[in-house]
Amino acid sequence: MTRTRRSIYTYFSGIGFQAITVLLAIVTTPLLLRWLGQERYGAFRVILDWLGYLALLELGLGGALCPLLAKAVGSGDPRAVRRTLAAGLRAYLWVSLLALVAGLALTLVITRLIPISAADVADLQRAWLVALAGILMMPLSPCRALVEAIQNGYWLNGLCILQSLVIAGTALLLGWAGWGITGQCLAVALGGLFFHGTLAWRVFRHCPGILTSAFEATANPESRQAIWKLNSPTLVRQVCFQVSVLSDGILVALLLGPQMVVPLFVTQRLALLAQAQLRGMGSATWAALAELHVQGRPETFNRRLIELTSLVSLLGMGVLVPIVAYNEHFVTRWVGSRFYGNDFIMLVTAANTYLLAIFTLWNWCFVATGQVRRLLPISIISAVINLAASLLLLRLMGMIGPVLGTLIAYLATSLWHLPALLRRVFGTPMRGLARSITMPVVLGLPYGAGLWWIAHSHQPRGWLALLAEMGAAAVLYWAFAWVVIVKRSERTNWIARAREVLPRRLAA
Repeated sequence: MTRTRRSIYTYFSGIGFQAITVLLAIVTTPLLLRWLGQERYGAFRVILDWLGYLALLELGLGGALCPLLAKAVGSGDPRAVRRTLAAGLRAYLWVSLLALVAGLALTLVITRLIPISAADVADLQRAWLVALAGILMMPLSPCRALVEAIQNGYWLNGLCILQSLVIAGTALLLGWAGWGITGQCLAVALGGLFFHGTLAWRVFRHCPGILTSAFEATANPESRQAIWKLNSPTLVRQVCFQVSVLSDGILVALLLGPQMVVPLFVTQRLALLAQAQLRGMGSATWAALAELHVQGRPETFNRRLIELTSLVSLLGMGVLVPIVAYNEHFVTRWVGSRFYGNDFIMLVTAANTYLLAIFTLWNWCFVATGQVRRLLPISIISAVINLAASLLLLRLMGMIGPVLGTLIAYLATSLWHLPALLRRVFGTPMRGLARSITMPVVLGLPYGAGLWWIAHSHQPRGWLALLAEMGAAAVLYWAFAWVVIVKRSERTNWIARAREVLPRRLAA
């Protein structure tokens, strides 16, 4: 299977995963809010955010493994792949123990980190202990990195769909049974057990004896040294990302209470689902870009990067414009109008989503080629600006503060620094990158303004009408973009790639 076909399969399987996620959210969230109440549901969401901070104690090993496994796979040496994977498993075992100890220590202060009513304190503490069980799956994380390195992300997406079904079904059952926050954390833990267990079964089946290699006391010193050499800059970058992007709920819960996390969460939900899918473009293509770099093909690397930037930008605007226009209708029909924040929160969230999707793709160019250290200065500066602006604006403007703080940090740092860094390191033309990200916005702003007026001039009748209008708006934007923005030569290339991926009979 070609690189292009694998990347496209991975992307569209990711779309399927996000579609299933949206449908599950539509069904489960109103029921869970009814059974748990706003405060307990908000507390559960914040527990997930704190687990994200515990995950940082993997010390950047995941980001270090990605380029090493990609290099090993690209070299075509199965022994190098086995050595790197075994070293990763061994390293992850130790950091998992560290994360578990830290999580147990947080149990003593979890009720201060997540303020909650006295009647629910015991439930919150039990839920936190149950949530820590997910850390026991951390040693299997290198299995996922290997599957991504061999460009089988579409298989991962299929497994993620099954995991989502397991979590949703268990969460509904335990929520209905009155298990509170503890039941929701148990559902997440069981979903993680299913995902990592299935993934490990597949990898160990194709790499027999890998566990024995991982626990040999003196095995693979070169692989271990390479992993620990890259882990420090990766860890710093992950901490910066966690502070910048994944701390909004924690800040809102600490200053405004966990009940205020719910309107922020549901208002942003559609945009964040789109964000996950758009960022998935980087996950679907990083291994192929790394292989081009390893093979010494800079012109092809830069051409593909600009094409991918244009694709992410066009897909992002096509998805985000209808979300901004119709999000109030969606939230009102989903959980009720009292949980909707406001249009300003949605507009800023959409801008953050658009920029983060592009920045994630660009960042992968450095991460996948083992040059993550180049990203550290701007990542640290961006995180500091983001945190300071978020805290200040949270006190002055309420729950929109962290969202606006993120946008300010992006505009002040990554928007101008990353293109300059790509040009200096890889020789990527800045003009091509600039056109790729600005032209979709030039078309999207007037189109979005008109669509917002249409969306607020009437009330869609039912879910089918709402989703049909949003889907039609996205397709219409892409049709305009295909004619107005995409050059004739680019259209020819994309049509040729589509024919390459589609079955011969269908393409004919």
